[in-house]
Amino acid sequence: ARNAGLLAVRILAATNPALQERVTQFQADLQAMVLEKDANLRKKAAR
Repeated sequence: ARNAGLLAVRILAATNPALQERVTQFQADLQAMVLEKDANLRKKAAR
């Protein structure tokens, strides 16, 4: 359901610059969160 919602927002953002900016920021925040979680898992695995 989440992926479908994100796809819908991306489609709507194609014609709405303000929404596009928010989607871009959301994706950057999501990427940062994933990279942080990955780094934490790698630290735990290296112990």
